[in-house]
Order: sequence, then C-alpha cells, then structure tokens
Amino acid sequence: MTQRCLNIWSYPNVDIEEYDESQEEISIFEAESPKNKKLEYAILFGEKLNVKTVSSLYLEVFKHLFEQKPEMFFNTDLAERVEIIKQSNENKLRTPKNISSNYSIETNLNSSGKFDRIKYALEVFDAEEELNIKYAAD
Repeated sequence: MTQRCLNIWSYPNVDIEEYDESQEEISIFEAESPKNKKLEYAILFGEKLNVKTVSSLYLEVFKHLFEQKPEMFFNTDLAERVEIIKQSNENKLRTPKNISSNYSIETNLNSSGKFDRIKYALEVFDAEEELNIKYAAD
C-alpha cells in the first residue's frame, strides 16, 4: 500500500524589503543622524533644493531664513546661537560663509551640529514643518 502526501498549502515566496529612510522625504525633526550621510535633495518652504551635503543645506536654509526675516535673528538669541556676525568682524569666526551681502555664519561644525542649529532656527521661525530632506541611497 502506498501512502500519499497531501500538500495543502505551500509557503509563498515573499520578499520583504527592509525599511530604508533614504527612500522617502522626511522632516528634519524626524530624520536619523546625518553623520556620514549624503542628501539627495531637500524641500524648504515647498521649494526643492538640489543639495547633496549637510553643509550646503545649512547654508541654503540660513540664507533663505535671513533673506525672509532678518529681524528674527536679532530680536531673538538666534544670531548668537548660530554665530551670525557682520562680515567686517568675520575674523572672529573659524570658517565664515556669507549668508547675505553683509553677514556671515560659522560653518565649522559637524553634521549633527548643523542639524541642531537648523532645527533651532526653524523653531524660532515657527516653521518646523517647512523642511524635509531625502537621504541619498547608500
């Protein structure tokens, strides 16, 4: 007598993709550490910025915010916190970069420090929802 095996269900072949934060845009406030990461782009106030590094994002954000409302930097502690000074005094900064024709900002920071300062500025401007980034795929 022969026994028959009944094959009721076989397991389906399922590919489960691991979650990869670089696959989507994410708020800078929800993003993981930028250490050793590149950007694909950023969206600031609905405008796409073709930035590839945290350093270039840092400059673009502060140029935009300073152009939008320069008084916010001087009516709050923001200028002191992010080290913005008149260009005539830029020798007080280690690595100054221009954000306007008259003002420079300190850029000698690691990526996490730059993210922290960007976040603080967005909070001061009440614009926490206005910056999304997309990390580049590894």
